[in-house]
Amino acid sequence: MMCRALIPELIAECGICVTPRRSSLNPAYYLSDLDFADDIALLSRNMSTAQKILTAVEKSAILVVALTKTEYMVCGEVTADVGVQEPVTLCIDAGPIAKVDDFRYLDGWLESSDDDFRLRVPQAWQACNSMWRVWKFPILSRDCKRTLFQPTVGTVLLYNAETWTTTRALETYIDGIYTRLLHKALDVSWQQHMTNEELYGKIPSAMHQLRERRLTFAGHCYQCEDQPVKHLVLWEGRAGRMLRGHANRSLLPV
Repeated sequence: MMCRALIPELIAECGICVTPRRSSLNPAYYLSDLDFADDIALLSRNMSTAQKILTAVEKSAILVVALTKTEYMVCGEVTADVGVQEPVTLCIDAGPIAKVDDFRYLDGWLESSDDDFRLRVPQAWQACNSMWRVWKFPILSRDCKRTLFQPTVGTVLLYNAETWTTTRALETYIDGIYTRLLHKALDVSWQQHMTNEELYGKIPSAMHQLRERRLTFAGHCYQCEDQPVKHLVLWEGRAGRMLRGHANRSLLPV
């Protein structure tokens, strides 16, 4: 990873502790940055350590930090270090960095999965309504319309869905919106009282597709031997007293 190659001595000091230290053979694991292509997200537990790691990255000759393309967001409560005065904002040589309440990356919003999905709903309806000529075409069978619905409308609604944190209420809402869109595509009125089995046919429900995507995404992550995400896919419960022998591993619920 970028920061591990540049400033390894700052990882434990500035990064977020993912796994606490259990023994000399199982040291604490810290996560300091997330990288994708030429983008990087720096992670820190408070403002002072965030400023320290940002300054170290900027002074390196490998990565250029642009003021207009750099923002920071505070998630949850910030814990200040004892005896350290927290800075009001983060700064680089070009000036102070803008603070945002939410951040959009790869067309996905980071703060809330509910907000991210609710922004997908009008986009999915727009995609569905734009194909009204296809849905009204009398020659096309319903099976053909279902086949066209998944890549043209379903993918718009469920874009980035494998990263969502869902509740039961949100899962019910997702399935409900998906069903209404399918009613529109198949030109089926609610007055016809068609069951979901008849409506969906051979295509899976929205939540079934979402669970399959999560498992596929988790499989790809687990195969990345040199990435820290491999160690985060499997969760190890360490609460309470540990007995002798190897502890059981539990898969995260998907």
